[in-house]
Amino acid sequence: MTSNLLKQAAAFIKNEGRFLITTHVNPDGDGIGSSLALGEILKMMGKEVVYYCDSPIQDQYLFLPGVDQFTRKLADVEPFNVVIVIDCGDLERLGDISRKIGGTATVLNIDHHVTNNISGELRLVDANACAAAEIVYRLIKELEQPITHSVALNLYTAILTDTGSFRFSNTNRAAFEICEELVGLGIVPQFVAQQVYGAYPEGRLRLLTEVLNSLEISPNKIFAMVTVTHAMMTKTRTGPGDINGFVDYPRFIKGTEFAALAREIDKEKVHVSLRSKGKVDVSEIAARFGGGGHYTASGFNMEGTVESVKTHLFQIADSVAKSSG
Repeated sequence: MTSNLLKQAAAFIKNEGRFLITTHVNPDGDGIGSSLALGEILKMMGKEVVYYCDSPIQDQYLFLPGVDQFTRKLADVEPFNVVIVIDCGDLERLGDISRKIGGTATVLNIDHHVTNNISGELRLVDANACAAAEIVYRLIKELEQPITHSVALNLYTAILTDTGSFRFSNTNRAAFEICEELVGLGIVPQFVAQQVYGAYPEGRLRLLTEVLNSLEISPNKIFAMVTVTHAMMTKTRTGPGDINGFVDYPRFIKGTEFAALAREIDKEKVHVSLRSKGKVDVSEIAARFGGGGHYTASGFNMEGTVESVKTHLFQIADSVAKSSG
């Protein structure tokens, strides 16, 4: 992504008045924090902003300033000049609103997924960015707007969570440089970490117990996976958003190269999240099934039961092991 694209996007934003900002279903810290940060900046510029997300916001992100402004009800996108899609590589991941985008509103696409296939009029897509928040930060600088404490808090949370507390392979120099500036503006890392990682509801931990009990490892030891069923979530009174981060547990196992979490959407459809330690390109695996993402973090939906999908995944693990010698 070039600086010229940022200049074009900034000039475009300055000339428009009404913005809809949206992110993917079951939103994470990056989708939420980046949306709120950019939205506040636009409001400071005198713009009208509406935040939309198809899913409820999880408890650990309710401390973020402005989060209560997200709505899950939206009749149409026609009243908006611009729809800003943040941290989403595929329109279908926006939920019901995806069918309404593409009419009169211009789409501004802000993302860092290498497999992004949203053909918006303006594409601020950089697969080398640590998070969508890094691109939003650069756009804010181009707009020449001050970063308030609340904007800083949203940006810091977005980068912290999407880099796995600076543990994942997308952690780059910019992540530290931006966060250093944000800490200088008054952000307290301990406070953010406590809110995000130290305030889980009881149900999430009970669900984690169920999920870890489903752990299976391939005979060649390079692949491990866990599953989440409706029965597990019903038993623990949890939802899809409560499983964020669970896919990392099988990846932590010594000797594994990639891992998966298979979540039952319904009796004949499963969502698969993939994670890699770096040797296996899981975006290539996800692409085979119409999904996408990053080299080390991707996902896709697949028709079938949890058991049938599990069989496919172990066959892929066997294929990967053979191809790697």
